[in-house]
Amino acid sequence: MMLNNNQTIVFFGDSITEGHKTNTESIPGHDTLGTGFVNLVHSYIMVNHPNLNLKIINQGISGHRSMDLINRIQKDCLDYHPDWVVMMIGTNDAWRQVDSPHIPKYIMKPNEYKDNLRKLIETFKSKNIKLLLLSPFMIELNHENKLKSLINGYVSDMENLAIEYELPFININHAFNESLKTLTHNQLSKDQIHPNLAGHMIIATEIIKYFSSK
Repeated sequence: MMLNNNQTIVFFGDSITEGHKTNTESIPGHDTLGTGFVNLVHSYIMVNHPNLNLKIINQGISGHRSMDLINRIQKDCLDYHPDWVVMMIGTNDAWRQVDSPHIPKYIMKPNEYKDNLRKLIETFKSKNIKLLLLSPFMIELNHENKLKSLINGYVSDMENLAIEYELPFININHAFNESLKTLTHNQLSKDQIHPNLAGHMIIATEIIKYFSSK
């Protein structure tokens, strides 16, 4: 496993990352990891690599877009001095354009998502923080679907930036596309965006495979 003892990992994103967590890091309580892929990854590492003694922090917030991550990067990421950040963002950037096109703040300019990602990446690189990028996704095989099409474009933007900055990138959108060859979207999600536990297992498995690859 490429992780080292006593490292801190911040998972940074929207409601998919949040996974219904009910407490923040500053409030005493047990549910600071949620019930989604962050907790699954944490549980796997805790059971299989207990000596690593990792600190895992869930900083997903429901409804957040790439600009929201820029606005809270200091207090929700940098202030924890993470060794790693695992970042998934972009679904709401696309979704709000489809379900709320009448709201001005949700209108995205061409390349705005990619520019926001670049700002986030450059901030982490300037702090020598290792960054793992997870693509946004929609659990849908119809690539003519408007939301799926937008998300496919954002996946390409993230992948191209990962290549440019030589960063690890996991195409979660592709992982769900592969799963839909044998499963239906109803078996993985109630709305094709928010995974159920099986859907979160797909994401967690991809992350574990990456961290276990070296």
